[in-house]
Amino acid sequence: MAQAPPELVIPLLVVSFAIVLVLALIVWGIIKHGKGQRFWDIVRADDWYPSLSIFQFLLWTFVVIFAYLGVYLIRMSAGVFTPMSGFPPNLLTLMGISISVPVVSGGVSNITYKVSATQKPPTDMPPFSDML
Repeated sequence: MAQAPPELVIPLLVVSFAIVLVLALIVWGIIKHGKGQRFWDIVRADDWYPSLSIFQFLLWTFVVIFAYLGVYLIRMSAGVFTPMSGFPPNLLTLMGISISVPVVSGGVSNITYKVSATQKPPTDMPPFSDML
């Protein structure tokens, strides 16, 4: 099996990170039409409070995309162009939990606290320390 040139590993990981960053900016561009104007507003729930579960979902999603894209780019530099054989079952379980937690917690919060979603952000936004 061919081996990737060591001097290309770090630049390829930087390229992978840049692609994930562009993807995050695209997600922000899509979401900002329904929420606020700042980048970090994508981790705020409907009541404008920071949501740890949404942050966790976005973080794990971007980490998995970065890792798989980085590994694939390194494989391509070694001359291996076949796609990787799939995701490990533990990773799929982790992503399933990561997706289900914001969905379930959002539903429970809406029922429990009678959240009324406002289109415009309030003048006094709750700080991100409320997330913890």
